[in-house]
Amino acid sequence: MYIRKELISSMGKLQHLTEEETEDQSSAEVGAKARIDALSTRTLYLLELEREKNRALANPSGDIMFDYDVKSDTLSFSEKYFEVFGRDTVIEEVRQKIGRTDIIYGDDKQVLVNNLEGLSTDNTTMCAQIRLMTKDNGYLWYECFIKSIWDMDDGMCLSLIGKFVNIDQHWKEISRWKEAADNDALTGINNRKGLEEKILNIMEGNWDSSGVLLVLDLDDFKQINDSKGHAFGDKVLRTVAEKIKSCVRSTDVVGRIGGDEFIVFLNGIGGKDAALKKAEEIEQKIQDGFHGYPVTVSIGIAQFPEDGAEFDVLIKRADQALYYSKNKGKNWYTFYDKKTKDMPFQSLLSKMDSDEDL
Repeated sequence: MYIRKELISSMGKLQHLTEEETEDQSSAEVGAKARIDALSTRTLYLLELEREKNRALANPSGDIMFDYDVKSDTLSFSEKYFEVFGRDTVIEEVRQKIGRTDIIYGDDKQVLVNNLEGLSTDNTTMCAQIRLMTKDNGYLWYECFIKSIWDMDDGMCLSLIGKFVNIDQHWKEISRWKEAADNDALTGINNRKGLEEKILNIMEGNWDSSGVLLVLDLDDFKQINDSKGHAFGDKVLRTVAEKIKSCVRSTDVVGRIGGDEFIVFLNGIGGKDAALKKAEEIEQKIQDGFHGYPVTVSIGIAQFPEDGAEFDVLIKRADQALYYSKNKGKNWYTFYDKKTKDMPFQSLLSKMDSDEDL
């Protein structure tokens, strides 16, 4: 680049030179041009060598390299792209097509767009996990790494270079680990950790919505274990979990927090009538029999956000309503209200916390 700059500069001086000086200058420029040609050849060779090295490194790992030119709105992929996705390796008019393409999973398009919009001269790289439609295996998880190249003079983005890395197996392993950590080993429904996390997410994201929290406790469950054995008791708990799940929707949350205590959060259900109907349905379903052995349940009910806008408050008040049901003779359901608010009962989760500290 320096030699080329010097040549251009010297060409501007030719008009001011004598004939003899011009000949000397021209001779020098021929030599300079020869050096430029040699430099260009060498540079092209090195660039091609670098590209070949990148291709060689990418192929064994399965990574898919790409380059997006902002000005021409063209996206170019390495040959691996066609092998995995079965699509053209060059895409034009990318900005028009990205919104309607099916290669990116619907929910992940906005994730990618948000990350791209965050690129700047101060933040030139991004990494996002998205699902892409492969030609053989449907949607798989990929990690998308992008480095943006900028014109620092006018602050314009010139291009994006990056790669797709297949992380599907790793992602599924992480999901399995998380599911195991959040699920109750005996019943397969949410454990205390998973239950609290899911309900908190709903409560924090749905301030304009409503919900109902039910705390369920099997009546005299100790007698079941004592008379029928723990194996039968475990079978009862698994069956109760299945019966409760059959009464609720996929948007609701069901969990077991220990022993014979279960929690149900009905998402988006408002009003006592709807909550009462669901409590009666669950109660009847559980009473439908366990190999001839009668099983009943007591239920405490608190409404979100009327009875509590925070998880700890809501579950404590549902517990107080449950305690009222137990005192009333069991096999009953009670809403939190004035008659239950002074019940001297500690939250089940709080009691578990205090037991763990001992």
